[in-house]
Amino acid sequence: MVTTTKFAAIDQSYAECGIAIFNGTELIEVTRLNFSLLEKKIKQTQNRKYHMRNRDKRKILQQYVKKLYQDGVRIFVVERVRVFSRNTIAIQSIVALSELIATIIDAAPEATVISIDTRSWKSKTVGRANANKETTIEWAEKEYMTERLRKSRGYRELTDNEADAIGLGVGYIHNCPTKEEE
Repeated sequence: MVTTTKFAAIDQSYAECGIAIFNGTELIEVTRLNFSLLEKKIKQTQNRKYHMRNRDKRKILQQYVKKLYQDGVRIFVVERVRVFSRNTIAIQSIVALSELIATIIDAAPEATVISIDTRSWKSKTVGRANANKETTIEWAEKEYMTERLRKSRGYRELTDNEADAIGLGVGYIHNCPTKEEE
């Protein structure tokens, strides 16, 4: 069990990254990098058409990971790449998670990147390996969102990526099977 290490759990989707930061077993911050919102702001401020590319997202995430590393985060927890999902080869997921791992390693080469299988952490934390987004959000809100965290977020509701990041972190704390990524 993790007791004193500061670590971050990151759940990435196309539109955003959910990030949960833990100090040992305590959840100290939950946030997101909302790529869709950033893209919209750039369009408005520069008054032109703009489409955020994957390299732009990687650059933003890389800067955030560097900041976390400077703030003492030494372990990053991500979802494990699953080659087969629903009887098909999940190429897009493989690429996205591989890019996430590479981005973290590029931004913080001395950090450790650990992956956890989604079904494992969901089973251990939420109680069902196939829990849906709504169930995971309800669990995270009920179990981990203190008044201090709610207030620091401006009472904004959790997104599914933020809830999944909390789940990944709690799965790491509770010794879900992990794999160190390189």
